[in-house]
Amino acid sequence: MNSLFQQLSKNQKLPLPNNKLKNMLKMIKSGSNPKAMIESMASNNPQIQQAIQQAGGDPRKAFYAMAQQMGVDPEEILNMMK
Repeated sequence: MNSLFQQLSKNQKLPLPNNKLKNMLKMIKSGSNPKAMIESMASNNPQIQQAIQQAGGDPRKAFYAMAQQMGVDPEEILNMMK
């Protein structure tokens, strides 16, 4: 997910959606278990694990904090996942 935020921010807010993000979300949604796929991606990324630990073990708080830090609207990402 960290690379997701890096692609979105690049030091400034970028308009959403971008093609890389759309493709990633499409892949997640098309899987048989999207939640498990996201959890697997997060568990294999040490930066995400660290962010979750810094957020007191709460992945939701970590997601919102990372989005804010990167200048990305987390609600836009969540809406794209629906």
